[in-house]
Amino acid sequence: MDRNYWQKNIRGYLDIEIHGKDHENFLNLALGAGIILRNIRRISGQPMRAQIMLADVRSLRQIARTSHCRFTIRHRHGLPFLLAAIGRRKALFGGALIFFVLLYLTSTMVFAVSVESPYPLKDEEKAHILSIAKQYGITASRFNWQIDLVEAEKQILLAEPSLIFAKVRPRGHSLIITVVKRTDIKEEDKPEPIGSIIAQTDGLIDTLLVHQGAAAVKIGDSVKAGDTLIWGYNATELIPADGIIHVKTWYQGYGEWEITKTGIKTTGKFKQRLLLAWRGKPQVIIYGNNKPPYQQFSLETRALPLIIWRKNRLPVELLVETYYEEEEYNETCTAEQAFNNALAIAKAAAIKQAPQDTEIVAIRAQEIITADNIKRVTVTIEVIEEIGVFVPATEADKADLATRQKLYAEGLEQPY
Repeated sequence: MDRNYWQKNIRGYLDIEIHGKDHENFLNLALGAGIILRNIRRISGQPMRAQIMLADVRSLRQIARTSHCRFTIRHRHGLPFLLAAIGRRKALFGGALIFFVLLYLTSTMVFAVSVESPYPLKDEEKAHILSIAKQYGITASRFNWQIDLVEAEKQILLAEPSLIFAKVRPRGHSLIITVVKRTDIKEEDKPEPIGSIIAQTDGLIDTLLVHQGAAAVKIGDSVKAGDTLIWGYNATELIPADGIIHVKTWYQGYGEWEITKTGIKTTGKFKQRLLLAWRGKPQVIIYGNNKPPYQQFSLETRALPLIIWRKNRLPVELLVETYYEEEEYNETCTAEQAFNNALAIAKAAAIKQAPQDTEIVAIRAQEIITADNIKRVTVTIEVIEEIGVFVPATEADKADLATRQKLYAEGLEQPY
């Protein structure tokens, strides 16, 4: 919508019908007075129709009398008429406004909070988790936008060490707290009592959510494989570090495709012959021709030893020779087709290097310009992947963590 549209609706305008015989004089007088008539149209046998601004109505009445014409108003448009209608129906519009405000507030209100888990939970355990959640604002009779779900999840995990996972999500007018206790996790999946999370590959930190421990990096940092991401301590003790760390990483693939390809390929036709051989040397042709059946071919030979009893082999064996017909080929494609084929190969090679189920956020392709018959392309994909790996602390690591934890508690060391 252009600027004139909004000006018309803000100032107000009218659809009018012009009656009379001297329409031309009416239009000339209006133009001379600076009155703009828009959308002028006339259908045979009907009055002329046009649009004028609300502010020009008085001036137009004088022009209508002078030109011995008259006009009638068909429709009124714009903000002035809307405000006038609201003024006449204050109760109606006020009630509608209140209704929509209440509807919005009701749609964002939380009416119930419940706890669930993929494993059995006792009623007292659910009540305990609800009491913890209530301390951090997760309660009924509140609006969704008043609750920081991410912070609430973090605080629930910090307040209840028996939980290894907590997720708060809306479901209709309810909030569902999904939890998993450490005792419900299989033994091989449980983290060691004390340890840190390190990076298993290089990358650029994109997401950092610390459930337990002290962050050693921040979003935007570049990390290498082996760097510590979350330290295994808090202000009071050494703990198993826990969190989610996503990084941006890059993988590159290469592809090439010839514009003109030449070579030899099989036609799909083949013929066989059977020979009786003595000590590996062909002696008698049992089946087939003496000469090769094709001018250009590839040969595959398979020996079938003759065994008369158990492992007693005869010095005679059968040879099966298979002749596959071959032919030269010359395939040509356009430069654009060759580029697209090379691009597809390079993209597939890059994706193959990335871990499965990673999120690809960007793909960049670059052509390698050469003077030969081959289109060469490199493709770089940017992906988001999880790189955090929990590493149990050795005794030496525990001593280092204890020193760091003490400095952290005294405010002398401030991880991110």
